Amino acid sequence: MRTKRIGWLAPLLVVALLSPAPAQAATVSIPNGIQTIDLTAVGTTPQSLAAELAGPGVTISNVLYKGANAQAGTIDVVDPQVVAFNHGVILSTGNIADVVGPNKSESITGDMGGSNDTDLDALIAGSQTVNPVTFDAASLEFDFVPTTNKVYFTYVFGSEEYLEWVNLYDDVFAFYVNGVNCATVPGASNTAVSIDTINSTVNSNLYRDNSYLNPPTNPINIESDGLSVEMVCSATVTPNQTNHIKLAIADTSDQVLDSIVMIKSGSFSTVKPESCNNGIDDNGNNKIDGNDPICQNTTTPAPLGQSGIGQAGDPPAFTGIANAPIKLDAAALAWDPTENTISTSWEVHGINGNSDVCQIVPVGKQGLKIDKSIAVAAAVCPVAGEYVARIDGWDSEGNSDFDYDVDFFVQAAAAEVHINALPEDFFPAPGDNVTLTAAISNIGNGEDVLCKYNWGDGSKTEVTSDQGICSDDHQYSTMMSTVVSVTAVTADGVSAADLVPIVIGETVKPVDKVFEITAVPTIIGSAKVGTTLTSTNGTWSPLPTYTYQWFKYKTLADTPVQVATTDSYAVKAADLGYTFVLKVLGNKTGYTQGESMSLGKTVVAGSLVKTPIPKITGTFKVGKTLTAIGGTWDAGTSFSYQWLRDGVAIAKATAAAYKPVAKDKAHKLSVKVTGKKAGFISVAKTSVATKVN
Repeated sequence: MRTKRIGWLAPLLVVALLSPAPAQAATVSIPNGIQTIDLTAVGTTPQSLAAELAGPGVTISNVLYKGANAQAGTIDVVDPQVVAFNHGVILSTGNIADVVGPNKSESITGDMGGSNDTDLDALIAGSQTVNPVTFDAASLEFDFVPTTNKVYFTYVFGSEEYLEWVNLYDDVFAFYVNGVNCATVPGASNTAVSIDTINSTVNSNLYRDNSYLNPPTNPINIESDGLSVEMVCSATVTPNQTNHIKLAIADTSDQVLDSIVMIKSGSFSTVKPESCNNGIDDNGNNKIDGNDPICQNTTTPAPLGQSGIGQAGDPPAFTGIANAPIKLDAAALAWDPTENTISTSWEVHGINGNSDVCQIVPVGKQGLKIDKSIAVAAAVCPVAGEYVARIDGWDSEGNSDFDYDVDFFVQAAAAEVHINALPEDFFPAPGDNVTLTAAISNIGNGEDVLCKYNWGDGSKTEVTSDQGICSDDHQYSTMMSTVVSVTAVTADGVSAADLVPIVIGETVKPVDKVFEITAVPTIIGSAKVGTTLTSTNGTWSPLPTYTYQWFKYKTLADTPVQVATTDSYAVKAADLGYTFVLKVLGNKTGYTQGESMSLGKTVVAGSLVKTPIPKITGTFKVGKTLTAIGGTWDAGTSFSYQWLRDGVAIAKATAAAYKPVAKDKAHKLSVKVTGKKAGFISVAKTSVATKVN
């Protein structure tokens, strides 16, 4: 099935709603990492796109564009680490606006209702793709006159087809210079660039992973699930005469899952270029990538706090989607506490027409980290839009020590369609009724949408969804192997799609291969309340796409309870005494789903981190009230008190305040403060003893 889904549950230990702060200008503004302008914008035309590409040594004329206006335009990238340049021209099989990061889905689809491209049809004839026909083609072509016999330009290819559809579905693009495709793999002039020829196992040095379901260590702030490095097109031409170039891209087999190609502005020229991220000296000047003057002169590094590269599997700070955690990281903006700061707190609310308030995790004030830097927090914002995040620093007396603001944007969650699989024991024959249902989510405003079924035999039907579900029937007249797609479209044209291969007349179900699992998962972590459990995946061959299921139980006689489907689990107080196990599931096309279970790990009480020595305020005289000050403990800690005379408990003296009596005179008083928190080991701390006068 074309769309792969994984359950996602992120336990949030503490969440708070904060009131919006007074409006004020932000210290820093972080724009969207990518901005696009398509052909619907005033002043953006096919001629202006061609002019954007033209560099030294070429003049252009007779520009022609075919495709939807939303499929072509300009692209601006704040951080050149995303695609190796800041400005260029973009062509897409869908809507170019959907390229804006972070990666929100494995299956972004813009159904443009577009036609095929005969040149691209010819290019994929005989390829491994399921149905070698093109759809939603977009092409930009023009004449040009070069001053030498060589022209060049640089480009980056990206696709939602990566990696799960390698050698199955293969969107196609080409750059025809005088009829010859120059978008080829280096050293293999007859091998066109595609998801089949550049991926994690084939020419992997030219591939950059950006998976949504299995994010790389450093996610790239762009929607595509994978990208090529910046590639160089080199073509032989006739100098001082009219030559012709055609840049074209299209969906193949279906109109599902978008692919893009981005071409560096001004790079179509007679000057030999340098790719700025392929690790090769392309122009022979002994300078590689960022050390080459071409890269230095044509790219601008991202401003502070606007990196397009994430860390630890998370998108960059202040980047994310609605209803999912967005990292609030002061270090990304070089914000440091003052010498008096002991804790910080965040609040995030909408601006510029957005009145929503974000939830902050954790709630309230956080202490500084061991190295005295500001701890990272997260915001969960309910809708897409512009927000301002404010951080306040607090001193030991609870006074505001500093505050900073930053504006940033939250993206909308991706629209999704998921076709439900046919029963495993159903082998439809010609004349049988085939029913396919599809679940629709994150599209429109809750209204019903139009579902367009393409049954893959020339038949097309349309139905309206009912409470997020579409269902329709079809009968095939002959035996065939084909692909069925379901595209959901809102009244204002927003679309999403999924597809599934289907075989009519199959009598013997193919036998899937079995994974070889040589090591089971291992749960990592202390299993204390307040900590996070992670796990290895075990050792699998070949490597699958992993999903996860955490279980807990009290005794072996109990039925294990499912608690989470993420690759980590935050241990809560309610988990105390339970044993946790993790089941890792592996999926790969052509393989039976594999399962591997970890050994159990029992949750024990957590350890309080902040347990200061209490202090006593007041005058140590008979009849004067003394007050116990417990200090700043971990959030959620409750306290009990016991006053001591010469180290011995005073009967009934168990309040925070105590008034010395005559019996206390000339004796030393102290107070023992006991901190208690559900799921944590209680800690008792005693103040310094002081003599009563």
